[in-house]
Amino acid sequence: MVKIDNVGGALPQTGVPMADIVFEEPVEGGLTRLVAVFNTVDPGVVGPIRSARPIDAQIARMLGNSILMFSGASRYEIRPVKRDSKATLIADDWSTAPGTFERNPDKSGDHTLFGDATKAWAWAARHGTPDTAPNQPFAFSDARSASAVPTKDVSIRFEDTHVEWAWSASKSVWKRSQNGSPHEDTESGQLTADTVVILSVPISYDPQLHDVLGSPTPVVSLEGSGTVWLLRDGTKTRGTWSRANIDAPLVLTDATGAVLGVKPGHTWVEILPQPAKPE
Repeated sequence: MVKIDNVGGALPQTGVPMADIVFEEPVEGGLTRLVAVFNTVDPGVVGPIRSARPIDAQIARMLGNSILMFSGASRYEIRPVKRDSKATLIADDWSTAPGTFERNPDKSGDHTLFGDATKAWAWAARHGTPDTAPNQPFAFSDARSASAVPTKDVSIRFEDTHVEWAWSASKSVWKRSQNGSPHEDTESGQLTADTVVILSVPISYDPQLHDVLGSPTPVVSLEGSGTVWLLRDGTKTRGTWSRANIDAPLVLTDATGAVLGVKPGHTWVEILPQPAKPE
């Protein structure tokens, strides 16, 4: 798991297209940050890398044994990650895993830190992280739901971040745009997904959690239940997501109660604060 910056100065990013799953999570000021999850492919260098948030613990527990690379975090932000994630934590500002981070001179400001996933995996293996298959965070299926309806594009808003997913029939993928422009990687061009899972989630605020400007950090709950929209194969299906506890997977069901399967391949999970809905 790698925490990746997702503001204008961070773009284009590196390594994101090789992630098996990308979680887009809300952060301060209506912006978003990515958690790129790599299992089947070693991306090598990936970034720019930014700091952890409490929600990362919930994502880590969903996956089981994992490594989380990030740039650091305030003591209040990192407390639940240390307490609840059960992940091997590799942070640049702790001087852990020497050599796994590097600075990119082509970037500026807060967007210069990149990580080497190859070195992170090797370091974690030497320090006792079990080399076991991850938990499945949701069910997979080659078949789409009988409730699916044809859809060409979907738009979602995280206050200050506008995301669009457009179906490409010729390539059988969803193409991603952000704030009116194609969202691109340094090596692979426009980012795509085989499945997009849009979760409507409740958020709250804790006065101790905020950025350096005082903007409050959204505290996201990925337990309980809510509305889900599943995009795959040029269709959209509305249903319900549920998760019994922090160790449980997400269960996605359609209006009839049938399990919604994620198409095997590259998946994006949009963690969308209520009451926003896809358009």
